[in-house]
Amino acid sequence: MSIIIYHQEDKLSVEEVASLQTFYQLDKVVFQHDLTKQLPDGTLAILNLDDGPLAFHSQDSSIRFIHVNQAFEDMTQHVFKILQRIESEPDPYRVPLEEFIQHQKGEIFTLDDVFMHLGIDKTKDGADYAVPSIVKSLIEIGCIKENMLVFTPPQPGAQPQQKKQRFVEPFEIAT
Repeated sequence: MSIIIYHQEDKLSVEEVASLQTFYQLDKVVFQHDLTKQLPDGTLAILNLDDGPLAFHSQDSSIRFIHVNQAFEDMTQHVFKILQRIESEPDPYRVPLEEFIQHQKGEIFTLDDVFMHLGIDKTKDGADYAVPSIVKSLIEIGCIKENMLVFTPPQPGAQPQQKKQRFVEPFEIAT
């Protein structure tokens, strides 16, 4: 299957053409296609309506004709469908975090406490990737995020080091 995207614009940008080629998953892109010749299969042809009539290709059922505005509308609708699917996926951290908060003693806890409850080893790379989702879930549950900088003093007789500081993000349970 091939696609002819026609327009009345002066020109399309390289980014627009690349987006169309990626979206429609076509191998080749041609400009100024000779309208009296067959369009090869898997080709995206970008044609200005001033280039001539599309009558030669109108009987070819393997070619789809799309106006550039409709093509970009199709791309936009596709993105919206993907975003709706992403938003509707259940949050895997929600239930365990609600249980954690119900059994939490005191009003403040840290991400280290959460990792321990969820069984996540914070020294592994995966812990860094989980942090944004966990923080988002905690905020949606009603926790308030606070930032605090904690300093560890040097050992007696040791030289002070800048690396002895670490950043801790405590959460306060909303009441």
